[in-house]
Amino acid sequence: MASSLCHVLNESDEWNAIHSPLLPNVTPGQALKTQRLGIISKALKVRRRAAEEIERVEPELIHIHWARLKPFIGRAHRPVVVHAHGSDVRDSSGVFSKVVTRSMSRADCRLVSTPDLLPHMPTDSLWLPNPVDTEFFSPRGNKPEPRTLFIFARFMEVKGARELLTACEIVQQQLPSVKIVGIAGGEFDRQAEGLGVKMLPFMDGAAIRASLEQASLVVGQQKLGILSLSELETMAMERPLLTKVDPTLYSDRFQYLTKYSAAELPELIIEHFSDPSFLSAGVDKLRQEVVELHSHNSVLNQLLAIYKQLI
Repeated sequence: MASSLCHVLNESDEWNAIHSPLLPNVTPGQALKTQRLGIISKALKVRRRAAEEIERVEPELIHIHWARLKPFIGRAHRPVVVHAHGSDVRDSSGVFSKVVTRSMSRADCRLVSTPDLLPHMPTDSLWLPNPVDTEFFSPRGNKPEPRTLFIFARFMEVKGARELLTACEIVQQQLPSVKIVGIAGGEFDRQAEGLGVKMLPFMDGAAIRASLEQASLVVGQQKLGILSLSELETMAMERPLLTKVDPTLYSDRFQYLTKYSAAELPELIIEHFSDPSFLSAGVDKLRQEVVELHSHNSVLNQLLAIYKQLI
């Protein structure tokens, strides 16, 4: 996300954005474990490195991704944007919750990556849509493999793994000729593999696009009610998609997505393989909505307006 926003900013003539990773991806659980072990020296090294990087770059503004990293910046003496992501809020408890709350209170501007996070943030927080490269993720006319189902959400509790596993089991029982492909990295991967799901390792953008092109149908997250990059890239490619979305979070956009209950998910998948045109209606309109809200140009204009208020 941070590198994507840097790329978006550098497409303009107004900003020179530099991505300076402070830490690898750190989950709240890992961070708390580090605290329990008393590894303070590592945190101090990161803070020193951050101070050295700020002195070297001399930025006009600092945009911090993951609210949990704000304490590593210290006194920046320039505007600071803190960008909260889902795990900052959904996985936070105890000490970590206090870190996130304090980080947001000390920011000059508070952003969230998905609109469902706004109720958990200070009232002046803003949602900045995640950028999607809608030129790279665009339909190219390649025909999909007619019997391929792509589960484009990790088999995790927060993504609705139980609903996904139930759907995979029923589809395999009733349509054994359908190949089900998923992405690795969830706590229910073993159960998915036991149902015959072919698990793919980490993929770069080209591999993701190829997987979307090959899929006759894509199934996204089933629990959060939001559109993650997986669902957005799928819609940008004009692929048929089944995902659970709360339309009120998006000002009633994305109305062409099919609405269904958890019990209806397997039935819809099976119906698609009987009539592939069934879920294809409106895919062009869904792509247009992604372009309008999440394309690089759209996100750039929103971000520049935010920065100009701070400088």
